Amino acid sequence: MYEIVRIDLANPALSVFSMKSKPEWQKSTTVKAFAKRTNADVAINTSPFYIKNYILPWSKVRPCGLVVSCGEVLVPPDERYCAIAFYKEECGFSAQIYDSQTEVLLEERIPFEAAGGFWTIFRDGNIRQFNNIKDVRSAAATADDGRTLYLFAGTNLTYGECAVIFQKLGADTAMEFDGGSSTQLVINGKNTIRQSVQRSVCAVIGFSIKKSAE
Repeated sequence: MYEIVRIDLANPALSVFSMKSKPEWQKSTTVKAFAKRTNADVAINTSPFYIKNYILPWSKVRPCGLVVSCGEVLVPPDERYCAIAFYKEECGFSAQIYDSQTEVLLEERIPFEAAGGFWTIFRDGNIRQFNNIKDVRSAAATADDGRTLYLFAGTNLTYGECAVIFQKLGADTAMEFDGGSSTQLVINGKNTIRQSVQRSVCAVIGFSIKKSAE
């Protein structure tokens, strides 16, 4: 029903990166194509998005909310939705999940990467209540004071069921990305959700480990 990948953000060989575009955000891609182009070991869709031109549906799409890439704010925050931010540390990265995207830019430092989602579903041991609607889900969670990241994709699940899974893993906080037909978690070039239609999306985040020379 679901797939989870654990990422050690403290690994000094880790790279974190996302899609980059103009503020108009005219690019879209499948997560699998993004992973192939960027040599990502793991990649996942993030923010929900809207279409600006319904005559040519994929000519202009834009994330609904915050996108930060390489320290630059490309799309401003939407206070209604949550976000995950990645900060560079002396060794690797740390991550923090915010209930509102506006909180990210109130911090003293701008994150290296940040992506929006829908809502926080789990925090400080408490599972938040939502309608019990089952769908394909895409999510993320943090643990170990933000030094461990879990990425998740699963089918026929409610927000609450996703939260229970993260709770059992020992996560501190969890959030939902854009689910449904947008859900794509790619690991080593393979999409883990067979039911995925490989929809083109405009917000993806990727992770790779630098391979040591033999």
